[in-house]
Amino acid sequence: MNQNIINRKQHLLICLMEECAEVQQACSKALRFGIDDKFEDQPTPHDQINLELNDLFTIINMLKEEDIATDYGNIFDIHDKQDRVEHYMQYAIDRGLLE
Repeated sequence: MNQNIINRKQHLLICLMEECAEVQQACSKALRFGIDDKFEDQPTPHDQINLELNDLFTIINMLKEEDIATDYGNIFDIHDKQDRVEHYMQYAIDRGLLE
């Protein structure tokens, strides 16, 4: 039997990738069908995004406990990123590509 043995940190990194993909999928559905779309017995895309973000933050916290996400939640980095996002959003507005 050929098995690839991984450790706890590697397992959590794989979980991180999977959770990021699930957030992407939930966002895609929100854009395709509407944030409040109610299809059959499925949660709305809004609810699904929140569920997936909670799952993602759980894995990030577990990575923090493993000393992988050591600077996660640094308020200065968060503000820097917000400033960059706002800068490029304004650029898109100036170009007529964002309302």
